[in-house]
Amino acid sequence: MANNNQLQIDSLVAAIRREATQLTDHEEAFCTTIVSSQQQSLTEIDRSINAAIQAVEDLVKPRLSARPSPRNFFKKLCTKVGLTILDRLERRRCKAELTLLETIQYLRASQQQLRAEFNDFQSVTDQALVRQFNHLQRQIDRTSGCVNLNPDLEKLLEAFYCQFESEYRGSSESVRHRLRPYHDRLLNSDYPLEIVDLGCGRGEWLSLVNQLGHKAKGIDCNPEFVNLCKQQNLAVELGDAIVWLHSQADNSLDVISAFHVIEHLSFTTLADWLQQIYRVLKPQGWLLLETPNISQFHVGLVDFYRDPTHIHKVHPQTIKTLLQCLRFTDIEIGYVDANGDKVQWLPTEEVTLRDPGQYGALPADMGIIARKRIGL
Repeated sequence: MANNNQLQIDSLVAAIRREATQLTDHEEAFCTTIVSSQQQSLTEIDRSINAAIQAVEDLVKPRLSARPSPRNFFKKLCTKVGLTILDRLERRRCKAELTLLETIQYLRASQQQLRAEFNDFQSVTDQALVRQFNHLQRQIDRTSGCVNLNPDLEKLLEAFYCQFESEYRGSSESVRHRLRPYHDRLLNSDYPLEIVDLGCGRGEWLSLVNQLGHKAKGIDCNPEFVNLCKQQNLAVELGDAIVWLHSQADNSLDVISAFHVIEHLSFTTLADWLQQIYRVLKPQGWLLLETPNISQFHVGLVDFYRDPTHIHKVHPQTIKTLLQCLRFTDIEIGYVDANGDKVQWLPTEEVTLRDPGQYGALPADMGIIARKRIGL
């Protein structure tokens, strides 16, 4: 554009000069002056135009060079959209991985809990199976040499023992009177106790503790005694005491009693009995036993053998040692003196026997009281 303007100016100057040659000197001088001034004006205009054009070019060129091409703009747009999509996908992936991790942790904790519960269940089941197996083995050993009795003979023996008890054990009222030392131990309970009497017989102890508001139940293997108790509206169950003990849950009873029962057991069965009683009793639960006092001459030499089902004399030191081995605590062994209206508990360690004749004056019954230890 600047070159075209220059050519036009040069053509104009040449034309003026051709015209000037035809003028006079005066006119020539005048024209020369005018031409020179016009030439200067045109040069300045040309310079101004060139400067303006250059300024515009300088202003526009950076913007033109900075403006992206359509291809670059589309590329940047695609890149931005792609990065946005990738960012969202990454966020979703992280969230999914976090959820998966939390699920794995929950499943792992649940697995550990189930494994612990299964181990506990298996341990309890194994212990129960071992106890049941040992009991069955002892039952087999005990009955292997026995002859099965016919039903008529069984009924005869049941009736015999019921009548024998009535004649030589004493009246129900006298039996309840002699049980007062055990009854008094339960007077101060703050709540009704769960009590089971093994070999409950005619139910004297059950009726006595029911009067205190406790919940008592009897177990006896003689149907005659069971029917007699039911006639008194007492809670009784027909069955073998050791079988019943093996079926009970740990730490489930407050009191287990057995009056004039342990002398009917072999020492092995007695140990099994007491072991199961310790398991079934609650911590600080009571064990109440009574047996003939073999230290009394007449009992040890005569009366003990009146009952044909007596097979084992229980010495006070023997039963005390056995209870200690089973971890019973607060063990008390005493003679139950029931002569007259008063009933006295005479601890064996406080009874001094200097003369052999004093053995004949001892009470006929020996009582054993113990409690289950708290904790392991």
